[in-house]
Amino acid sequence: LKLAQGLVESIAAHRLTIDDQRLTTTISIGGAIVEGADGAVEPGRLETALDGAYSAALRVAEGGGNGAELQG
Repeated sequence: LKLAQGLVESIAAHRLTIDDQRLTTTISIGGAIVEGADGAVEPGRLETALDGAYSAALRVAEGGGNGAELQG
């Protein structure tokens, strides 16, 4: 999560200029744990984790964006 938050901050600090117009960039990141407690990836777990990561990113975006959240 710390790495994702650093990426969010780096992107937010970046300014784009297009046709003399300055634009601010933002990003909403969602993550999820794929491995089980034993380090193995169980069948079907990857799809569940991707769904969780997507849901986490949506929560960040709906809360104003420009952040990161890990689905537990």
